[in-house]
Amino acid sequence: MFMRPGFYDELQHRFRRNKKTEENIEDVYDGRVYQEQVQNGFLNNPNNLSFMWYSDGISIFKSANFTIWPM
Repeated sequence: MFMRPGFYDELQHRFRRNKKTEENIEDVYDGRVYQEQVQNGFLNNPNNLSFMWYSDGISIFKSANFTIWPM
């Protein structure tokens, strides 16, 4: 993926995006924890990436009272 033209530049979007309203949380980049990592943590290096992973639990059986979560 990094060999594709412009791919790395698109990853740098988080540093040059324009917010519509400065005090609003408009994206994950505006969250407190994310900002802490940008200022003092792993994301301080612009070459480091962050990923988000969404998953939903599923019932094992129709009558089950519990769910499992894939990890």
